[in-house]
Amino acid sequence: MRAGHHLIAVLAVLLLSACAALQGPIGPPGPPGAQGPPGEPGLVGPPGEVGATEVPLFALVAGDGQLVRGRGVATAARVSIGSYTVSFDRDVSGCVYTATVGGRGGVPPEPRFITTDLGGSMKTVIVEAWNVDARSHADTSFHLVVRC
Repeated sequence: MRAGHHLIAVLAVLLLSACAALQGPIGPPGPPGAQGPPGEPGLVGPPGEVGATEVPLFALVAGDGQLVRGRGVATAARVSIGSYTVSFDRDVSGCVYTATVGGRGGVPPEPRFITTDLGGSMKTVIVEAWNVDARSHADTSFHLVVRC
């Protein structure tokens, strides 16, 4: 009986080998399958360095509207009591503006409220200084920082 099983096994191997030799060439690849579901989000990396384009624009303006110093400032002017415009050398319409009351050479500044807004041009910021009662404007020096 064992000889019969061995003979069948040998014939099966020979038959499979013969069939494998009769295969034709491999055909072209089939179309791609459907896209799988999205994976889990990856880890958040560390913050990058501040680039050259991220250097904030700024202006230090005196109460009379004169530019004391700044970066990227084209002009600064006093329009009326407590109302100023600061124009920059680029579009600042998509930026944020922060202003603070300036000092007076080591003397604490008088209390004031400061507001900022985009001016009539895409390059101009309006700065308004108000007395503490918020009913009237007042001239004051100020620091303006623009971050884009």
